[in-house]
Amino acid sequence: MGETWRKHPFKKGVKYRVRQSFSSLDEFTKDEVLVYEGSAYSPYDSASGFNFRDNAGELRRWDMHNDEAENLLQERFEEIA
Repeated sequence: MGETWRKHPFKKGVKYRVRQSFSSLDEFTKDEVLVYEGSAYSPYDSASGFNFRDNAGELRRWDMHNDEAENLLQERFEEIA
């Protein structure tokens, strides 16, 4: 697996707030703050994986399948200073 082919707004080491609660491989809760770590792509699963760390240092992964709309990136996360 290498970096995702998908264009995305995430920058390594930057904090992002979860805009709405949702489930993926992990649970994401509205208003929690996560730090983006990187991405991966799985051709087997036809999905891009976006990796974050929470305040406790635990890894969180959100998988976005190829057929999901690009606007999910902005709907689910917002960059914070």
